[in-house]
Amino acid sequence: MYRTPKDIRDLALGGVGIRLVKGAYSGDIGDPGEVHGAILEDVDLLHSLGRPFSVGTHDPVIIGKMTKDRSMKGRLEIGMLKGLGDETKPRLVGRGWAVAEYVPFGSGSYS
Repeated sequence: MYRTPKDIRDLALGGVGIRLVKGAYSGDIGDPGEVHGAILEDVDLLHSLGRPFSVGTHDPVIIGKMTKDRSMKGRLEIGMLKGLGDETKPRLVGRGWAVAEYVPFGSGSYS
């Protein structure tokens, strides 16, 4: 997670569309509050680049903090897996946020 800001800058400079995903995390940061802080810093960085971006998460803390910044509307897409966050998705759409639903498929998908 510590290298993510550099990766974001490098990819954005190359014109790559970015989808930041916060899932069940076990990596180089152990404290959940630090994970939230790092993800939100990455979201702020992505927003500051002035290009559309996507954040894949079901985390209510992350979603709540992102959607407090109404200036992200039209630039931020929130992605969630089908079957998770099914009450949150229509609420976000109703408030004008772009939401994508991801449908896993194939032999390694859940049922």
